[in-house]
Amino acid sequence: MGGVMEDSDSIEAIARGWVLYLHSGAVDPVRLVDFEAWVSADPAHAKAYRDYEQLMGDLTLVEALADIEIDAGADAGVDIGMDASTDINTAAPAVPPPAARRLRTPALAPVAALAAVLMVALLLTTQWPLEATPAFETRVAQTRDLQLPDGSTVVLGGRSKIETDFSETTRRVTLLEGEAFFDVVADPERPFLVVVGDRLVRVVGTKFDVRHGPQQVRVAVLEGVVEVLRPPTTKSATQPVEPVSAAQVLRAGEQVVALIGTAEQTRTAVEPDTAAAWRRGWLSYENASLAEIAADANRYNDRQIVFASSDLEHIRVTASFGADAVDRFIAGLTASQPIRADYSDDDRVVLHRVR
Repeated sequence: MGGVMEDSDSIEAIARGWVLYLHSGAVDPVRLVDFEAWVSADPAHAKAYRDYEQLMGDLTLVEALADIEIDAGADAGVDIGMDASTDINTAAPAVPPPAARRLRTPALAPVAALAAVLMVALLLTTQWPLEATPAFETRVAQTRDLQLPDGSTVVLGGRSKIETDFSETTRRVTLLEGEAFFDVVADPERPFLVVVGDRLVRVVGTKFDVRHGPQQVRVAVLEGVVEVLRPPTTKSATQPVEPVSAAQVLRAGEQVVALIGTAEQTRTAVEPDTAAAWRRGWLSYENASLAEIAADANRYNDRQIVFASSDLEHIRVTASFGADAVDRFIAGLTASQPIRADYSDDDRVVLHRVR
């Protein structure tokens, strides 16, 4: 067999090993660094991983694989261990010894497997795209209704942008900025993934709203159930890896607000009627930072809200106002807070703290 064929076979074998390991439910977060290094080294690695995971049924085998006793070189038909000639940074991982597998808590195994698989989905989304994905965006004050290839619908808020990736085995949308409301058609064989900031949202069929702000992301559920997860972030193989977080399950009438760049996320109740009120031209907030409110208001108005000092961004207020009536919000803000508004520039209103 020629050298090229041997290299191809080796890549496929390693990819199969990674798929089995990451779906096994016994994932060591530190090993995810090795996976990231391997999949980032060559687009062929990412393609081989995608191909074999799709062959196995993508995410639908997570729970089944969590209960399988994987034996290197036996059931899988491929050696996923390491020998003296194997590079530790490119090889598939060694399977945990039987004792380690017995110590695994069965109830937690599917959660660990799901967390690992969702992390991989985010990594492959941001690493080596196999082809350009369709993108859709809106201008300031524009909303847009879209029908996705699977029959699901999405409504984009003002100055928002998404990328979509749909295939026979994949339903994935990346919210790059702004806000979007999703009405997802149920398809248990293809869970619907939304990548937003450093969070992943996973659903089968439901209605929910996702906002990508400058400091945080918010996911609010109107119908059905969604899972929100923060995959581990790694900067290099020499730096510590944060543990994979368990998926947080949200039901209708619940929302989670997650601080970007941290594991912090808070779940609270939310009125379904107000969760996506922006679709009716209404912006509603409870104990929200001025930075988040301004970011939303700026997506619906040509005159932009600007802060003279960054400390103003962290002031928290509760407010409701029309998306086209931001001046009324600012008037109420200056009346209740030590803040002054400067309208001397036609393109922006500058908020100053009153000393």
